[in-house]
Amino acid sequence: MITLAILMVILVAVAGFAVDAMIAYQARAMLRSAVDAAVLAAAKTTNTSQRATAADNVFDLNFPSGYLMTTNLTHTELAVSGNVISMTGSVDSPAFFTRILGRTSIPIRAYAEAEFIAPKPALLLMDEDAIDDGISTIQSFASGANRCGSGSPSRCVNDDIADPGVRTVLFTRGRNVTPFNGLVLPTGQTGDEGLFYLSRPDPQVSQEGTSSFTSQQLIDSTGPAADEDNLDKITGVRPLSRNQINDLVGRKVCALVWDSDISYDSSDNYGVLKGATMGLTAFTVEQTTPQSGSTLPRITINLLASSEVTSTCDDAEPGLGSSSNTRVTFIKR
Repeated sequence: MITLAILMVILVAVAGFAVDAMIAYQARAMLRSAVDAAVLAAAKTTNTSQRATAADNVFDLNFPSGYLMTTNLTHTELAVSGNVISMTGSVDSPAFFTRILGRTSIPIRAYAEAEFIAPKPALLLMDEDAIDDGISTIQSFASGANRCGSGSPSRCVNDDIADPGVRTVLFTRGRNVTPFNGLVLPTGQTGDEGLFYLSRPDPQVSQEGTSSFTSQQLIDSTGPAADEDNLDKITGVRPLSRNQINDLVGRKVCALVWDSDISYDSSDNYGVLKGATMGLTAFTVEQTTPQSGSTLPRITINLLASSEVTSTCDDAEPGLGSSSNTRVTFIKR
């Protein structure tokens, strides 16, 4: 009887410990999932100012407060080091039977980190509805303290030297004002858009010309793209929609700028890329601002240094691509 009593106490204790261990195991699995999902959401958020909020929201959704009677749920602030994002979560699992060992709870910790690769720069084709010497923000850029173009809006955006094949970097003549943060630009209106892109992979094909060309040849004005006849009725040139403009936030852009309108035929799915160009620029899109009616959102851009324009445009590809190209490595403990 004495032996049986001792064994019963041991069995009950072991069963109790097993219950506590099972609850802690399930809580740990849920905590791991929460930090994994949080850093993955942050890694996929290209707008750096929104990463912490995205991580917080996803963490809270994946580990509800009080799950399995846990307490003291918390996580560290999202840590960003280069292309690596990390977070640590912690929670206390309840201890019902292990209290006899002096434990009131079982602390649990989980860590995850994600490594992300920035998407390729977007290649945009911009016309006078987005960048022109007559746009008020460009005029202010020239006449204000920054003195873009040494006070000349036309020189600021190379309007005075526009010609087919011009690839001079904008915002550098007279006075190189790059890099610069906070330049606001319009993007046109529905039916008269200012931002376009190549929706087809290379090679780009003209419905009128005799030779196809690559997007890089268009950027450099070399090969068949240097012939105006091959820039007529390019299949797959499309204007950006309102949603596509908003999706540019956080993206790096290489832009080739035309001096006049880029004609677009929606029924035959082509755009006309003939005509004078003002050159190249590169920037990141900081934010978009909605406009009323048919007016498309304004974009606030941060101009990259002129020395970065060539490398940015060399990396650019046709199509807007994915908003994120993320490789994830999880480390948990």
